[in-house]
Order: sequence, then structure tokens, then C-alpha cells
Amino acid sequence: MKITQYLFGKIFFICLIFLFLVFDNVSANESSDSSSELKSAFRSFSVVSVPAISVPTVIEAPVDFRDSMMKNVMLMEKQSQKTQPVIVLDRDALVKNAAVASDSLESGRVDFLVDGKMETFLEYPASGSGEEQEATISVKFGHAIAASSLNFYLDRFVSLPENVEISAIVDGKDRIILAKKEVLDSRINFPKTTAQEFKISLEYIQPLRIRELSINQEDLFVVKGNSIRFLAQPNKNYELYYDADRYVETYKGEMPDLNDDRDVLIAKKLDRVENPFYMKSDIDKDGVADEIDNCVIVENPSQEDVNSNNQGDACDDFDRDGIINAKDNCRDLPNRDQKDTDLDGIGNVCDEKESRVLQNQKWLPLTLIILVAGIIGIFFVKTIKTKE
Repeated sequence: MKITQYLFGKIFFICLIFLFLVFDNVSANESSDSSSELKSAFRSFSVVSVPAISVPTVIEAPVDFRDSMMKNVMLMEKQSQKTQPVIVLDRDALVKNAAVASDSLESGRVDFLVDGKMETFLEYPASGSGEEQEATISVKFGHAIAASSLNFYLDRFVSLPENVEISAIVDGKDRIILAKKEVLDSRINFPKTTAQEFKISLEYIQPLRIRELSINQEDLFVVKGNSIRFLAQPNKNYELYYDADRYVETYKGEMPDLNDDRDVLIAKKLDRVENPFYMKSDIDKDGVADEIDNCVIVENPSQEDVNSNNQGDACDDFDRDGIINAKDNCRDLPNRDQKDTDLDGIGNVCDEKESRVLQNQKWLPLTLIILVAGIIGIFFVKTIKTKE
């Protein structure tokens, strides 16, 4: 009895160790996948050189950003591959010229588009019918500026608008400075124009969520440089990922007070290299970047669009029943209930052939009944003979 209990205890202990190792391995893989996905949003990468320290110390390191607006960064501890709290110190001296925004759809918080904050956004929903929608955004500055480009900063997993047209109020008249054209990139160039108010007309089919719309003022910044600041731990190495092409939330833990200038060590300026993990966002993993994908949320590598409405067939709704083709079990005839009696994946309204065996083979139910009755009869007879 004692031997049995001993063996059972050993087996139970071994099973616990096995389960722990499996869980730990799965968790490590998930963490690795998560960090790789985060890294893919950033175009630039730097190794942070931390001076020798014996206690947790705030480190400040100068860094140059490609884009003065997009200062979304991710700091990662090299050993654990875990994100760390970090802030960006904006040393740029701004020429004060605030902008206000409005739009033709009276969407409400249009000022989110020009507030300089990547945490806020404005969303223009799609019609759901695959029809092209239009919104005109007006951006007015405190005084006239000179500009020759603008940038869209989209949310994750959002496709660029289909077309854009830009005009400006010049000498009191609305003058087109960029005729309607297809949008192929988040940066739009146009002839240099000096004006106080610009109008951006967008045509879109898929939902459009914009975190920031920046008209790049050529006299906006007197560059002084930027720095990152973080709390470094002894004997740890750190990597900085920056120049993101989309907004990503990289750290959700508790933030130390990094604005306090006491006992801050200045590290050497970061050397920028191309991030080997960088990839344009592709939420449906179909090999087509979200910003140019005609169906962002459903895998469609062929980008098939038979009706040429600039929305991929997978995201289209041919029969107007409120269910996109990729999920519709009868995409050419409306069937909101998606009823499929024989469970063959084809909705009843489209199903010309009954797939259930019992319904398709009318003779089968009676045959089965006779067969079961015969088996029961045989057992009954054998039971009687056994008793005799």
C-alpha cells in the first residue's frame, strides 16, 4: 500500500513539473510573438549605451526622429524582451501657430486631428453598403503658413482613403492645389502654397480612423533636438525602437517620475539603424499591407474586386443583407438569418441539394428501422432459448 502511494506521489509530482514546463514554454513563445509584433511597427532601432550604475538610475539619451510629429517609441530590456517605461523630452522650440479643424460631416471632435496627440483619433465609419463616402476636413491656422505636404497618421489596421483632393483659401478664393488623385501613401505632396486655411477632401470605402492629420509647416520647428528618458537597472541592456508608421501602445505598467531632473545621467546620442523587424501592418496576414488592402479585416491575397468598387469582394455585401461575403453562406441572395438546415455551409435559400443523408436517401430511415427491429428480435429469441 505504501509503495503504491509512493509511486502515485512520484507520478503526480512528475506530471506537475511537465505541466509547468509546457505552460512556461507557451508563455515564453506568446511573449516573444507579442514583442516581435510590437517591434514590427517601428522603422528605426538603436542600442542604448547605459553608463555603469550600481542602483536604479534615470538615464537620458539624445535621439533624432525622422518625423517631428510621430514620437511614439518603445524601450525594451534586451535580456527579458519586456517593454519598459520611457518618455520623450521634446526639445523642439515651436513657433506658436495653433490650428483648428472642422469637417463637412460635423463629426464632433474634429480638433482631435490637430491636437498633436497620438492617443486621440477621429473615426469616419463606412456605409456598410460598399458605396464611396466623402468627408472634407478644413484646417485653419492662426496666421498664414507655407506648406508643401501633409501626413495622415492612421490607427492600426486601417486602410488609406481611396482618393484625396486638396485646396487652399488664397486671396479669398478656394483654389485647388492638388487635383483629385488616388492615395498611395500616408504622405501627400503638393505644390508649395502659402495660406491660412487648407481643405482636404477624402473619399473612402472602408472605415477610416485618423489619429492625426499634419500639414507640414516649413517654418514650424526650430530644431533643438529630442531625448528619451527612462529608469535603468544595473547590469541590464536596453534597445529603443522608434519612427513608428502607426500608433502602438507599448507599455501599460506603472510609470516612475521621469520628469524629475535630479540625478539624471546623460548617455551618448543614439545611433539610428534600420529596424530589421519592421513590417507594414497586415492584420489579416494576407501579404497585403493594411494601408493598401481593399479588405483589411479578411484574408484576401488576390484582392479580387469583380465589381470594381475598390472594396475587395471578401468585404463586400453583394446581396445587401448586412453580412459581408466572407461570412455569408449565401452571398448572392439575402438571408439575414443564415439558416442552414443540413449544415453543409450553404444557406437554405441558395441550397439546391439536400445534404442530410436521411433526407436525401428516402429509403434509408425505413431500412434502419427494420434492421434495428431485426437485431432486437434476434436478442429476444436468444434470451428466451437461454432461459429454457
